[in-house]
Amino acid sequence: MIRWVMHRHRRSWTAIRRWLRTPHGGRKDIELDGMTLFHLGQVPITRYRYRGGNIPTPWPDALTGPTPTA
Repeated sequence: MIRWVMHRHRRSWTAIRRWLRTPHGGRKDIELDGMTLFHLGQVPITRYRYRGGNIPTPWPDALTGPTPTA
């Protein structure tokens, strides 16, 4: 994302570092045009859950209609 910002806004690494630092030397969140990139490590991950029939199908009529016979 930083390289995209550098290309889009023509900023150098020095300008990016200055942009992402607080006056006291801490780090700021990456925010551009009102959108903030959040810390991905804070997103909970739930794996291997049985979903059964909860997965929607893009072809509801094709699966519920009569089967063609030859």
